[in-house]
Amino acid sequence: MRRRQFFKPLPPSLTGSVPPSRGPAPAESDLFVYGTLRKGQKNPFAARLAGQGRWISEGTLQGRLYELGGYPGVVDSADPQDRVLGDVFRIPAFGNLLRWLDAYEGCSPRHPRPHEYRRQRVPVTLSDGTVRHCWCYLYNGATEGLKPILSGDYLSGR
Repeated sequence: MRRRQFFKPLPPSLTGSVPPSRGPAPAESDLFVYGTLRKGQKNPFAARLAGQGRWISEGTLQGRLYELGGYPGVVDSADPQDRVLGDVFRIPAFGNLLRWLDAYEGCSPRHPRPHEYRRQRVPVTLSDGTVRHCWCYLYNGATEGLKPILSGDYLSGR
């Protein structure tokens, strides 16, 4: 029988790393949603996210929100006054939920390009002031002629 060897980890001062944060475990990711998937929405897609994920907090990201015709889209903004309100969910990093969300948002590998959305990590400020890097679906199209939602809150701006 082979003996396992356990090594004592080096302290952060010697490795240059920082201690673990309150962020997600490696098998989990945070997801920021700002429209039809928000907490409390009455549709089967929001119900699936709420059932398979865990709501963490409201949060905001720097961006500009637009009405796309029954659902919203957010784009990057250089103006720090442009804030979008949404919800952060903790979701499994691996498995079917992210693939399902990609399909729901029309940006899975089987959807034709260019995709309407792209999934990328963005900094989100939680209601307690902490910042998390969350997956978010950003609108990938032109915004000319679209109606901006100036409040940044899709649920109140409808």
